[in-house]
Amino acid sequence: MAMTHLSLCSCDDEDFCGGKMEIESCRDCANFEDRRNIEKVAICAMHHGPSVCCPEFRPRNRKTDAKKLYDRFCLKCANFENVEGIPICAKDHRPGIACAAFRRKSETLAVVA
Repeated sequence: MAMTHLSLCSCDDEDFCGGKMEIESCRDCANFEDRRNIEKVAICAMHHGPSVCCPEFRPRNRKTDAKKLYDRFCLKCANFENVEGIPICAKDHRPGIACAAFRRKSETLAVVA
């Protein structure tokens, strides 16, 4: 079971979550490397199968470009819902969220700098 973390919103839709999101996405993890545009694969340093969107992805808002792979994550999908910190997919899928090994990319970069 994935662990949830309190954080700033990563869905880029303030109307959806009010600027706060209790669920993290692999997209924001230091362990995640998105190579879908190069090698058609997403990689996790922890050897997990990182969570990216499914073929039924529909953009939540106009800011999300469905053609850009970096925007294609469950948090940015119209089928994704956050109900009291529990991720739900309207298509009855298991929504992609970060695992317990989540490390915020921005915090990792701050330590190195």
